[in-house]
Amino acid sequence: MCDFALRAAYYLNLPASGPVPLPRKTERWTVPRGHFVHKKSQENFERVTYKRLIQIKDGHPETVEIWLAYLKKHQFYGTSMKANVWGFEELGDTLTTYVIYLSLILIWGFCRCWQTDERQLGQFTRRGNEA
Repeated sequence: MCDFALRAAYYLNLPASGPVPLPRKTERWTVPRGHFVHKKSQENFERVTYKRLIQIKDGHPETVEIWLAYLKKHQFYGTSMKANVWGFEELGDTLTTYVIYLSLILIWGFCRCWQTDERQLGQFTRRGNEA
């Protein structure tokens, strides 16, 4: 998705920098497979979320809006975007210039699942007791 966004910015003549990798977020949880006496048989789930930062500086406001609409229309499934747009205006005698600073954060992730049974759980507890 980052490559797609940077190529679209290039073809719209927007000065883009990035992608800058931001810290990833890992969430893990364990759920028993059964609901009664099957505590030793469990499933483990993991969700990893990745983030990248793309910055646009000195772009025309209309071009930036077109670029964001294009990215929103063609974004991948499971990918979200958060855009922060700051605009500055310099007022002169007859000339008005716009300076746009855009910060776009692309967020995506994936989930994994693995299972533990009674034998594996026993190995994990033995290793934990030895250390």
